[in-house]
Amino acid sequence: EQLKNLQDNVPAFSGDLAVEIIERELGKPINELFDTFNRTSLAAASLGQVHVATKGDHTFAVKVQRQYLRELFDVDLGQLRQLAVFADAVDLNAEGGLMDRNTQRDWVSVFEESKRLLYEEIDYRNELRNAIRFRENFDTPQFKHIKVPRVYGELTTDKVITMEFCPGIKITDKEKILKKGGDPVDLAKKSAEAFLEQLCRHGFFHCDPHPGNVAFEICPNGEG
Repeated sequence: EQLKNLQDNVPAFSGDLAVEIIERELGKPINELFDTFNRTSLAAASLGQVHVATKGDHTFAVKVQRQYLRELFDVDLGQLRQLAVFADAVDLNAEGGLMDRNTQRDWVSVFEESKRLLYEEIDYRNELRNAIRFRENFDTPQFKHIKVPRVYGELTTDKVITMEFCPGIKITDKEKILKKGGDPVDLAKKSAEAFLEQLCRHGFFHCDPHPGNVAFEICPNGEG
């Protein structure tokens, strides 16, 4: 239950700090970037938090990375590398040891690959590119029921990403889905089809599909 909080209920940092980061990253005052900006975060997760903003007829979700996150990664990963070096130096596969020969690993190589992926994850420009590719993959009549938020490159940096605001119901909230007229069985079927499409046809898939990242809504045609 506590791990669920990491999806979107981590203690938030101040809205003033979020504005400061956005203005520094995008190079303009917040009132030039948006007509309105809600300084109270909509949701906060382990790496960043989301604020709702508007400009003209558009409503945006602006995700702001936590300050000094990269520096924190530098410190923590430095400690983990020392542990990986130690693990490689110790014969963990010896008889009676922690592992047998079938689980032999090069722990420094495992660490280096994990480090590379972690730094990629906190560069929101990668998320921008992935969102565009994902949206294009599902831009077909067969998957018209799947909505992927638009992203805005001119309002995105490595620490800030701006996307279309798409409110919805968490896919685990069966009660609310039913109240909205949704069919959980149909939702499960469409979800399975979507992931099979990602894995088997595209080879490019959503690797963090927790309820903070995947939502349900009723379309204008009544379809979920």
